[in-house]
Amino acid sequence: MSRLSYLSLFLDNSLLILKLTRFSDRQLFIRRAPNQNLITIFKLTICKPNLKPNKNLMEILDVCCGGKLFYFNKRHPDLITCDLRYEENLQFAGNRVVNIIPDVVADFRNLPFKNESFSLVVFDPPHFKRIGVTSYMSKKYGKLPDDWQSLIKIGFDECWRVLKTNGTLIFKWNTNQISIPAVMSCFSQMPLLGHRTTKNLETHWIVFFKN
Repeated sequence: MSRLSYLSLFLDNSLLILKLTRFSDRQLFIRRAPNQNLITIFKLTICKPNLKPNKNLMEILDVCCGGKLFYFNKRHPDLITCDLRYEENLQFAGNRVVNIIPDVVADFRNLPFKNESFSLVVFDPPHFKRIGVTSYMSKKYGKLPDDWQSLIKIGFDECWRVLKTNGTLIFKWNTNQISIPAVMSCFSQMPLLGHRTTKNLETHWIVFFKN
């Protein structure tokens, strides 16, 4: 039986359940994005070659990884990355290229993981609402909808759901268009601490601890 026909047997509407024996029978759940074909979904299953054997689930989850730009090790064996998009080699003026290649295609408002699955969750959602839909910045970082408060609130609550007790959630935000107090009003939990990168930059890192 070919790999492609094997995948087809498990395809059921929006959810693909794929059993990979080389990952010690680990089940990988991949939600289909709009206009996502089966061949592209199959590519997602082979972009994580260094999964640890005999381990049922990774310990670290990035729910909207984008281009994984702030990682020192994008192939960390305990890391699983998600994004709603799968974009490969998008070309822009000035030799700029966008690559968004998550391990799992998923909407962070509806994550395909059980409650309390991860020790560390990274939440770095889109920060901008006033950018062109087809612009380089939009393709690279994503664009917030008009009802962005609902998006952030649901996304945060979903991150909290899959975070283990005594686990850590790291939230990253840029205040170029939306302030920290405005986005903090969307959270159902109080942060433990926060840090702005420098006095002149607008990127903030905020840490939550689930006890």
